[in-house]
Amino acid sequence: MAWFCWSLLVCIVMIASTVNGQRMFPGQCGMSHPCAQICKNVPGMGRVKCECESGHILAANGFLCISEEDETIDIDAETSPTEAVVTVSEETVDKAKDQQGSGGQEMEGSGSGTDEDGEQETGSGEEIHVPSPMVLCQDFECQNGGTCYVDVVMDKAMCRCTEGFKGDRCAESVVIPPTTCEGFECQNAGTCYINGETSRASCHCPHGYEGEMCKQTVAIKFPSFQSHSYMEFSSPLGLYRTFQVRVDFKPETLDGLLLFCGEQDSTDKDYFSLGLVDGKMQFKYDLGGTAPGIITSAVTVSLGKWHTVTINRDNWDGWIQVDQEKPVKGKSKGLYSKLTLRSPLYLGGHSNYTAISQTSISTGFSGCVERLVINNVDSDMRLEPRGFAVGGVDVGECSSGLCDEGMCSNGGSCVAQSASRYLCLCPLGTAGPTCEKDVLLHIPSFNGSSHLVHQSLGKNHLSFLEIEVIFRPHQPTGMLLYSGQKFERAGDFVSLGMSEGHVEFRFDCGSGPAVLRTTEPVSLNEWHIAIASRTARDGTLQVDKRRVLSGMAEGAFTQLTFAGDLYIGGVDDASHVSKKAEMSTSFVGDIQKVIINDKPLDLIDDAIRGANVMNADHPCVDQPCQNRGECAAQHATYSCQCPLWYQGINCEEDIEGIVEVPSFQGSSYLRFTSDWVLKRVGGQDDNIQLEFRTWSSDGLILWMGRDVMKSTSDFMALGLDNGMLKWSYNLGGGPVSTLTNQTFNDGEWHTVSMQRQGASGTLMIDQREGLMATAPGPMKSLDINNGLYLGGMKDVAELSFKRYTIGFLGCIRNVMLEGDKLDLYQDPSEGRNVNHCA
Repeated sequence: MAWFCWSLLVCIVMIASTVNGQRMFPGQCGMSHPCAQICKNVPGMGRVKCECESGHILAANGFLCISEEDETIDIDAETSPTEAVVTVSEETVDKAKDQQGSGGQEMEGSGSGTDEDGEQETGSGEEIHVPSPMVLCQDFECQNGGTCYVDVVMDKAMCRCTEGFKGDRCAESVVIPPTTCEGFECQNAGTCYINGETSRASCHCPHGYEGEMCKQTVAIKFPSFQSHSYMEFSSPLGLYRTFQVRVDFKPETLDGLLLFCGEQDSTDKDYFSLGLVDGKMQFKYDLGGTAPGIITSAVTVSLGKWHTVTINRDNWDGWIQVDQEKPVKGKSKGLYSKLTLRSPLYLGGHSNYTAISQTSISTGFSGCVERLVINNVDSDMRLEPRGFAVGGVDVGECSSGLCDEGMCSNGGSCVAQSASRYLCLCPLGTAGPTCEKDVLLHIPSFNGSSHLVHQSLGKNHLSFLEIEVIFRPHQPTGMLLYSGQKFERAGDFVSLGMSEGHVEFRFDCGSGPAVLRTTEPVSLNEWHIAIASRTARDGTLQVDKRRVLSGMAEGAFTQLTFAGDLYIGGVDDASHVSKKAEMSTSFVGDIQKVIINDKPLDLIDDAIRGANVMNADHPCVDQPCQNRGECAAQHATYSCQCPLWYQGINCEEDIEGIVEVPSFQGSSYLRFTSDWVLKRVGGQDDNIQLEFRTWSSDGLILWMGRDVMKSTSDFMALGLDNGMLKWSYNLGGGPVSTLTNQTFNDGEWHTVSMQRQGASGTLMIDQREGLMATAPGPMKSLDINNGLYLGGMKDVAELSFKRYTIGFLGCIRNVMLEGDKLDLYQDPSEGRNVNHCA
């Protein structure tokens, strides 16, 4: 970074680069740039180069223009990387003012063109004449001794304040720290020390706090270190004989300790360390033998760039690899081959460099750390219980400022995806890098940062829970479904997901998890169905048509309680997921259907919220069904649920004529909700008669119930069960059913009569002797509010509580309610997939 200051105390801050001898600067012509006279865009680089008008030459700094006749300007070409003082004549100042005019920028040319070097120019103008930056400071007054300078990136005048003042115009006073710690109280358990550079009191802030007095909170996800910083983690387990550690880091200096862990909090006994020494990564480990293993990388790291270092140890042998370089191997000497570790694991530095002098590193790491992986386990940098960290000092967040306000549109929220990359979490119905697009969702697709949130399962599934998911994975690992009891990574939970291609079902009733995992992986990019269930501590898992797996949860607890929301495809915060679920990666792929205890979830419309959900590659996304038909996804294919009096593959055809005798195909139904119908069904008595014909052995013929069905809700149902007729009803005291001993799926027409007076009812078929039934309890009235369904209904299994799983296949005619005929063509309020009876 270089400072170039005018005699009028106008300073320009810029970062310059040199390509083929030509200085270039960040910016864009017409927006922000440092050029004194003519600005030219450098295609594809986000940088500009400067040129001068006739009679001027370009100064060595690359942006000022010197008059060929003016000898009052002196630019030292050798001092451009540091501060250079420029003396400007009055004539030059007057020329800059004249060029400024009324404050606008004069442009020459338009469109695009080619400069003399043959490079293509882009932007609104090929050459842009700009004013001298010092003009911006003429009417900008800094108070309390502050000096004005021009921020080229922001393209505006700003103030550099003297000690004790701050603010846009240096109008706000600040407290200057004392030269001793006496009376200087750091907040939030911070500790005072005397800063060697300022000789004034400062604060060492604990993990999660920052600022002069440790007053500000900071969420650490991608930690930054300042040579005196460090983080602590619990002593890692499982590193006794072998281990592998990976760190992704961006250094700012060529020396510094990155990792340390020992048998003691020193180098007196067993230990290992990893750090930078003269720009090279050094891995050192002492097993208590005659000499430690010391392995140094062959390459030197580049400051300000991201690198990955991996260290491995197998007893005496060790090796280190930086980025894609060839691993460098080494070996410790002595009889001992095991490494005993009991101290905390330090990241980014240490609390006492005297105690670890054998590492040969006396300062902490300066820079950012994006990832720490120990034996294939990613370390969450947040404090326990959400993360793995147990403490730290003066740790900052590398992604601070990455998410500027307004970066995501349409209510999207910005999150740091890494230390240098942000991600917009787009609300349902929006998409794009900044959530700028509107999307009509049909079948949700998940990209690894997506999730859907549904209402909590609560206490409705204490002893029994069955989950059915139809999914198509694009990656071998990811969460399909999760719900838990607590947010502290503990308590009851249920999870269904994929791990390295295998489908896993886990649940914990509070005393230890059950883990059911398929023996063979499922294929990617193909549709699969997984059915997982648990009854008390017993669980089962079946994927596609493979054999059913079974398992049992640990301990004595048998009930599951859920307080958290139900997540599908991923979670918005991995720290809410139980550690025992061992699932932190979101799903990448498509989810077509989720059914909980026979209740299909409307994945989009019933969602409370969600993020980054797109449409799957599926025919239903193109809305092939016409005339208000509903597209029903069936793995890779679909079927159209056609509204009344339409037919065809895509509901594209009108049904000709009046449908006096309708046929039903198992997914069909007619619904009647008029006052005329509601007055003739339910209440104290019922008298319903109809004729039917079928070859099918099972299916719902008639249903009356409530909008929201519970297991104790009133209802009346007539259907086929293995070819026999079954009539059921519940008046609130419990259901009663009567079943014929004869089958009626013979393709012939049969007449059914259902008569109920209070709790007593009679079922009569083909004028034969009736079957009697009496509902239990004192109630005498059938309390329904959802109309009359014929031939089936939506979600048959859910609403009938699995009394029936399919609609009727056959024909129905001559429906009589209290002796009056129901018009099956004119009277329905809705229906689907109904046609003429053949």
